Amino acid sequence: MEERRKGPPRGLPAMSRKETIEREVEATLHGFETDRRLADDPEFYAALRRRIRAEERPAAPPAGGFFRRRILVPALLIVMVVLNIVTALAVTRIRKTEIETREQGLTALVQSYAAEQAEFASYLK
Repeated sequence: MEERRKGPPRGLPAMSRKETIEREVEATLHGFETDRRLADDPEFYAALRRRIRAEERPAAPPAGGFFRRRILVPALLIVMVVLNIVTALAVTRIRKTEIETREQGLTALVQSYAAEQAEFASYLK
């Protein structure tokens, strides 16, 4: 494991933590006393004004808004309703066919049972 060195890096004079903090505070306070401002740049302010105006303008409606609202949405709703009706009709036909098939199966079962019962009764006589 590497040993950590305490204190300032090599080549710098040893300074206590308190002295370092005081030095930083003085440098910060000195920065407030001096009047250092950035040079006025007219291009920056012009670009800033353009951007503010662009953000204040209302957004343009999305492309194809009229087509989407007036034609596409109603057409899709009609297609969905038609598909629902077709699906409902198909399901009722399938159920009707299943019911008829079950009825035929039950009829065949009853007839088979009746035939077996008659045959069994003939053996008992």
